[in-house]
Amino acid sequence: MTHRDRRWQVYGATVLCLSLTRCTHHRDLFQEGVNKTDEKIMTLTERIERQDAEIARLRATLLKIQTQREATAAKKVPVRRLHPPKVFSLDEGETIADSSQETMHLYYLGLQSLEGGQYDASIKSFQDFLAMSPDHVYADRAQFLIAKAQFMNQEFHLSVLSVNALETQYPYSFRIPEALYHRALAYQKIGQTEKAKAGLQEWLHRFPGHFLATSVSRYLKEIVPRLMEDEST
Repeated sequence: MTHRDRRWQVYGATVLCLSLTRCTHHRDLFQEGVNKTDEKIMTLTERIERQDAEIARLRATLLKIQTQREATAAKKVPVRRLHPPKVFSLDEGETIADSSQETMHLYYLGLQSLEGGQYDASIKSFQDFLAMSPDHVYADRAQFLIAKAQFMNQEFHLSVLSVNALETQYPYSFRIPEALYHRALAYQKIGQTEKAKAGLQEWLHRFPGHFLATSVSRYLKEIVPRLMEDEST
């Protein structure tokens, strides 16, 4: 081997060493960047989870405040019968304060249990409330919340029956649209997809301008393909 060949050999080895050193350096920098990105993602995820928990807490607080304000306002304003006696059997000039006000603690207890995920306790409180004051101005809300608690407790058959009772006993309740939506979801949960589809289609026909219309329409589009698949099998 000549002197020139040895010199080129040394040069090549030097270049190779430098290349390997640079690759290792870049790899370390890349890994460090990945680690920092992972840490940022974990931090953001934890922050989002905390914010979700705070939002849930604020919603629960807002629901309590809204219910208390409605009850306070109702005490001050005379309530006249606008619907058939089946819905609100209040005589003209009668106020909520005259209508079994002592049972309201059962209503609030039911709300508190529902928010805390104690569905059986919530259902019992609302049922006791209705048993003591079936014609109370909050009776339709209590019946709706019974159906909602049963749905959340995965008692879907019972939830359907409770919505049926709400529709029969309190047909003018402002909770009817939401209740009928829950009933369609319950039908889907127990495998009665045809009834769920029919219920959602009727819902969109009756309440096209309701704030839930977008959700109902989207859910209907989701279950129709499933129904077609079931029919084809």
